[in-house]
Amino acid sequence: MLCDEDEQYFVREVELDDKELRIYQEVNSDVGGVVWDSSIVACYYFLKNRHYWKNKKVLELGSGTGICSIVLAMFGAQVNATDLYERLPLIQLNVSKNEQFLKATTGCVSVEAFDWNEPPPPTNHYDVVLLVDAIYYLKGTNSVLNPICCLIKIYHDIKLLRKESMRQFVVPNKGPKPSNCC
Repeated sequence: MLCDEDEQYFVREVELDDKELRIYQEVNSDVGGVVWDSSIVACYYFLKNRHYWKNKKVLELGSGTGICSIVLAMFGAQVNATDLYERLPLIQLNVSKNEQFLKATTGCVSVEAFDWNEPPPPTNHYDVVLLVDAIYYLKGTNSVLNPICCLIKIYHDIKLLRKESMRQFVVPNKGPKPSNCC
C-alpha cells in the first residue's frame, strides 16, 4: 500500500495486543528501511513478556523502522532507538505515526544516530541492549563487534536471546578487528 504523494513509503500493518500499528517502510531502501519478519516475531515475544519491559531502559542497536522500539515503549520501556543517520527520519516518522499507542503508557522512544564503526556515544545506564536481525551482510559482523565489546565492558550481566539456528552467520577469523573499542 503506497502512502504519500511521492510514493516514497508503503505501510505494513501489524496487529498486536488489540492495536494496529502502521509501520511505514521505504519503497526505495536498503535492508534497514523495511520491516523484517524477525522483528514481528520479536514483538510477539515482547508482548508475551510485556510486564518485564515496564520501566526498563533499553538501547536498541540497528532499529531500522523502529517497530521493536515502539512496541517496547507501548509496554512502558524507555527506549533509545539507534541507527545510521540516514535511517533516523524513518524511525521518527514511525514513532510519530504510532504515538497514540504511547500516550497511555510511561514508555517513550528517543531516536539517535549511531554508526557502529565510530566510537559509541556516552552511555546512560541501560537494563537491556537489543539487537534484532540487524546484520544482513556478513561484512556487518565486524562492525557490530565494536559496540558489543564496549557494552560488555560497561555491563557485566549480559543476556543473549537468539533463534535456534543462525543463517549464514560466521564470525570471520581474518580481517580488521574493531579498532575503536573502549
